[in-house]
Amino acid sequence: MNSAQPVVIVGAGLAGAACAHELIQHHNAPLILVEQTNQPGGHGSAQNAALVRSHASNPHTAALARQGARWWAQQNLASFDPCGSILVGGRSGELVAGFRPQDHRWLKPQEVLEQTGHPLPVGQRAFFNGLDGIAAPDELLEALLTSCQKIGLDLRLNCRARLEGETLYLNGEEQPYQALVIAAGAWSRDLLELPVQSFARHLFVSQTEQPTGSPWVWDLDEELYWRRQGSETLLSACDERVVHHPDPSQWPSVAGDEEANLNEKLARSWPSLLPLRLSSSWSGLRVLTPDDGLVLGADPRYPEILWCTGLGGHGVTCSVPAARLAVQSLTRRALGDEDKDLIKAHSPNRFATLSETWHS
Repeated sequence: MNSAQPVVIVGAGLAGAACAHELIQHHNAPLILVEQTNQPGGHGSAQNAALVRSHASNPHTAALARQGARWWAQQNLASFDPCGSILVGGRSGELVAGFRPQDHRWLKPQEVLEQTGHPLPVGQRAFFNGLDGIAAPDELLEALLTSCQKIGLDLRLNCRARLEGETLYLNGEEQPYQALVIAAGAWSRDLLELPVQSFARHLFVSQTEQPTGSPWVWDLDEELYWRRQGSETLLSACDERVVHHPDPSQWPSVAGDEEANLNEKLARSWPSLLPLRLSSSWSGLRVLTPDDGLVLGADPRYPEILWCTGLGGHGVTCSVPAARLAVQSLTRRALGDEDKDLIKAHSPNRFATLSETWHS
């Protein structure tokens, strides 16, 4: 490894910016951050619901998300509303399995009604999670990039990255590097094959008003969430539509039947949110792995190539702690026992075969 050569990060969304921020503070090397479009964070980082969410079906992802939620509560880079969340369920064991008495509190139906303005569906239970809240990911992205550029980050927009084996080309010219970090979200697999898949998820904004200061709500049975957004309500029916080759020049198209899907779920469980009076809607990209884990750390085929991808719906919550783990082999920052377990759990080494892919 040539220490005079730069570390190159591909992808200037939250994951890439967090990796840059971690490296520029704790690793002495020139740093290049490349973005294929004309603005940082124009896709997954701009398309999300801005939820800080410490629940996940994968326990290792949940552990990392708890780190991220606590980081948001302590940081001073971006706005954060520590309103908490209410998780609802009953038909599956996910709600009970995710309950942690040190962080959560079971709610009575009357408490759900008082906090949200909507009655708890019959047969469901709910708990309050005080770790969660509503973030400002655009503010965080700008703060991370501004801080890095003041210290010498070379940010290159409209810059296409391509790998041939372990040889990197930027806009067609070979770029030497001491380490390469792939944080390209939906385009990570275009650089090097890995079992990650991009999905589109729809979000809707209704003119329905929510109580001031109310927590956001996630119904695990219906796979449905909503939160207040100013004087309106942002909702999603948690759809997942495979997008094999997303177009970097535009967001995924809005499917005509997804509003009906949202209406059906609300009619079954949360009819008090109806009728929807939509003011906007969009479709955003999420990048998932088969086990709902992230992909962090060195690639076993090319140890100088590192991953920080597959953050799925956890990018807002997890980008900063995920970046710390993803580039730890470069920074050599001390690790506690939990971090050591998380690096192992989210390593690309866990996949049975790196040629494994998902098919629609």
